[in-house]
Amino acid sequence: MLPDNTFSCNNSQVVILRHNTKYIFPINCNLNTVFYQLLHLMNQSSFNIVDYFSSLSDEIKQKSGLIAKSFSSHHLSSGQNKEKLVSELLKDYLPTRYCVDTGLIYDSNGNISHETDLLIADGLNNAPLFRESEKHLWFVEAVFAALEIKSKLTPSEFDNSLDKCRQFKRMERKFDELVQPRIKESLFIIWAFDIDSNETIKNNISTKISEIPEEERPDCIVVPGRFYIKMGQYRNLTEYGQEGSQSFLSNGHLKKQQDLENGIYMTFWDLGDNSVLVFLLYLLDWLKSAGQRAARLTNYLPPNTQFGKEI
Repeated sequence: MLPDNTFSCNNSQVVILRHNTKYIFPINCNLNTVFYQLLHLMNQSSFNIVDYFSSLSDEIKQKSGLIAKSFSSHHLSSGQNKEKLVSELLKDYLPTRYCVDTGLIYDSNGNISHETDLLIADGLNNAPLFRESEKHLWFVEAVFAALEIKSKLTPSEFDNSLDKCRQFKRMERKFDELVQPRIKESLFIIWAFDIDSNETIKNNISTKISEIPEEERPDCIVVPGRFYIKMGQYRNLTEYGQEGSQSFLSNGHLKKQQDLENGIYMTFWDLGDNSVLVFLLYLLDWLKSAGQRAARLTNYLPPNTQFGKEI
């Protein structure tokens, strides 16, 4: 008799015994069936989603450290490889309808953003220009979020990110009337692999963002293995509710007024290895709430231009 929780195989069948229940597969059945059934059975009582993402966070930190060490004399290559780490994370855990890309962002007034390390766009309703190039050009209405990736978020690097954020947030968005978003704002996310002490960075960030209009602030900062910060329009939405909504009218507006009176501009969570999990949870919730979005090409055409004539 097989002991509990075992896997055996002979010339005719595969046998899995799990909690006194025997599962038998003929040897000629689809091997994927055996594998996935085995995976399910062996993990159904022990799998822990928090542990999974905690390990993922630790893996990201280790890879980042190896990149920093291997490319210590070539900061450009180090930065590009770290951007790839974040890009792969987003591509692995966001639904395929969200396009994770890099490039420039363009609005109908002719404004072009700084080069964006990473962006998340609505890939179902939009396509970038210069698709054949390494760096693409996206209409701003297509973009859900722009991400800045920093090896270390020093005060000067944070100032640099703020400048890019404010430029991105100021870009005018004229959405296609046929694909109206539920949330019209776009996120600006700062991802840093290293940072100073929690209190130092908390005080520095709080001082900086207090001087910036709410609608031009970054929306969140994530440091894998350390913490997660939310602020700006994104914090408003998650803490108080959308303006005009029932939750905002019932108590959200009162909480917002109290926070303003107390000089509270952000929510700071020391999460350790749970920071990546919380980041993904909040990002996925926001993306689903935002709905679809699309640019309308006619908004980008020069006004009063005759392109031809009817004959």
